[in-house]
Amino acid sequence: MIATGYLDEVLQTAVGLVERLAAPDGYRRLFMQAIEGVRRSAKRSQAFLPLDLPLTVATALSLPRRTARIAATACTLLWAGADLMDDHADGELHTRWQRAGVPRLALVWTNLLATFPHLLAAEVRDRGRLAKFHREASLALWKMSVGQFADLAGGESVHSADDYLSLVRLKTGAETALFASCPAILGGASPTVVRRWARFGEAYGCMAQVYSDTASAVAPPPHSDLLRGKRSLPVLRALDVLRGRRRAAFASDLALAARGDSRAAERAVARMMELRTIRFALANVEVLRHRAAAASPTALADLDLEHPLRRMIWAFSAM
Repeated sequence: MIATGYLDEVLQTAVGLVERLAAPDGYRRLFMQAIEGVRRSAKRSQAFLPLDLPLTVATALSLPRRTARIAATACTLLWAGADLMDDHADGELHTRWQRAGVPRLALVWTNLLATFPHLLAAEVRDRGRLAKFHREASLALWKMSVGQFADLAGGESVHSADDYLSLVRLKTGAETALFASCPAILGGASPTVVRRWARFGEAYGCMAQVYSDTASAVAPPPHSDLLRGKRSLPVLRALDVLRGRRRAAFASDLALAARGDSRAAERAVARMMELRTIRFALANVEVLRHRAAAASPTALADLDLEHPLRRMIWAFSAM
């Protein structure tokens, strides 16, 4: 991650909120489990978006450390709830969560998503800024839920590369647009500046998601997303361009891979390399990187090479 020095401070702020709310012991244990999950994810990430994006924007805006910390913590809590719910939906919950049971777990992720970020943002104590944050956070959650709803339908809702990119804009882009605009909102920036940071965050989040999905699609077994039946941009692009028997053979390999056939996954990756759909996906990554840089209200050329914003832009580079 980029803002490594802030991680402990942000997580301590999150824990302090739950302590002030006097959460019951059982609830607090589950919350602390979620916080440790955040720590693990942050430490292994090139850029941990719910923390690095708001802190990068706060640095660009020269906001007070307190405002930056509140924004980053609110975004991190929202991400933790969405990630927990997403893991459950995908059947990827770690065994450490299974003892709690889904009803209790649902209570935890609901509060992480929709309660704690608002309570934390209220520490800013400016009614106009808070009203704007409440509205933008609620709209982001609505868009994310529409994306999640479509994602749960799997192949029924994603048939093409365009479908995939539309889904990414909802599921990830709406979330990261909030991450980037949150410090601008809480810091009292103008509506124009807030909108530009939101556009930056949406493009950046989509870029990171396409990059991550592409890397996972071509990863060797057992890490390949093809073994989990996931269809990302290089896969869908191949389905778009293939015809007849070649398309049927590729679709057959995808189906076999989803049932755990590693050789079928390797054949599918070889076909994508032949068709250059991996290059097509990475070209989309670069387009989204350009959109993010163009949307930024702060010109990259004016910044030092080690400025967090410049480091953010190049955190995800071509494989």
